[in-house]
Amino acid sequence: MGRLKTYYYSIIFLFSILSAQSLEGETAPTFFLQDIDKEDYFFSKRDSSKPIYINFFATWCSPCLKELQDISELEEIYSDVIDILIIDVSTSASLAKPVTPLSIKDLIEKFDIKSTVLIDKYAVVAEMFNINTLPANIFISKENIIMKDIRKKIDKSSFITNIDSLRF
Repeated sequence: MGRLKTYYYSIIFLFSILSAQSLEGETAPTFFLQDIDKEDYFFSKRDSSKPIYINFFATWCSPCLKELQDISELEEIYSDVIDILIIDVSTSASLAKPVTPLSIKDLIEKFDIKSTVLIDKYAVVAEMFNINTLPANIFISKENIIMKDIRKKIDKSSFITNIDSLRF
């Protein structure tokens, strides 16, 4: 019965994301999640003196893993300019194998990620942002407006270009 229930929730999630649209120009939704250490993170209490970049990824998504490597290389350079938030949705897709927080921690350690990593176990935040593909990249201004909503892997130059556009 538990598998059937999970299957139905996955189908509902997939149908909801098929009608997803870009949120560019809209106010970013506020949310609450826990990080990989089970500490609470409230988006509404973030440092609003800097723009924020949100990366949605899954441990089973190979383009996501390449993007994490790029983020790792760039996050130290840009940490004074933009907050980086990484949201893991590994356990929320129907075909994904359950991933323990430890394996996510191992991945973050492997790539030496210093940014905040949150777990979106039930894809609640992914649904708020209409995420329908991974990786997904959301660039939000200091005023909390979604400036760029990119639903594919981005390279380092695109990352830099989008960050530079938020600085002004």
